[in-house]
Amino acid sequence: MESLVQSLLESHDQLVLVMAQERPAFANRLFLEFFGLGSLAEFKREIGVLEYRFVPHDSYFHAGKMDSDEQWYDALSVLPAQERIVSMLSAQMVPHAFEVRIIKESSSYVVALFRDVTKELIKRILIQNDASTDKASGVYSRDYFVHTSASLQDAADFNQKRIFLTLITLEPVPDDAALQPLVALIKKSIRSDDMLVRWDQKVLVLAYLVDAESFGDIVTMKLNQLLKQHPSRYVYTLKTVVPDGKEPLPAMIKRALS
Repeated sequence: MESLVQSLLESHDQLVLVMAQERPAFANRLFLEFFGLGSLAEFKREIGVLEYRFVPHDSYFHAGKMDSDEQWYDALSVLPAQERIVSMLSAQMVPHAFEVRIIKESSSYVVALFRDVTKELIKRILIQNDASTDKASGVYSRDYFVHTSASLQDAADFNQKRIFLTLITLEPVPDDAALQPLVALIKKSIRSDDMLVRWDQKVLVLAYLVDAESFGDIVTMKLNQLLKQHPSRYVYTLKTVVPDGKEPLPAMIKRALS
């Protein structure tokens, strides 16, 4: 490769792998560091066939989704953008999700760019559209949550996270005008990846990912403090539910409210 092109690829902020005649020809520093390797020669010796490092999970592209005589970059290049996602384990054995862009500028080289989208994974699953939102409150609808909850749990398990649920019950049943300020208040205090759902007329559900169980108690405590600081004619009851990974999330919510 020309030194100028190689220099540009080396300074790229994404993982870069260049293939020539179906073999690795260049890997930038970020790519090698991800696998804990020091050189392209070491990559060829230790890994060689990259598609064998794609985690064989249904949520992502992997070798099992290729034809036997197909190259991974050819198979990826024909997929819609939202399906060009692979997962690989880092040198620390931590799973990462990557959006892959394939560039074929000539018959000689194929450039693959891997953008780490691990932190965006839940957002990708929970992309908002008109059908996903409860019109009165502006949060996710119950139907949408029920439809996507299995994917949410699946993604959390794969990324070694836990899903916690905080149920917010309001008494008496609020009208839509009263609910909107409350929703706006809660949205300001939660993370962009958290999911606020209108479960029924008087119950909101906050679904969020945690690394440690103690974080769930912290979220509930902060929500309780937030609601106390903004008094209204409604009484709020908060309850934290810890899914066990076996029972579906909607079923756990129903049981917690019964």
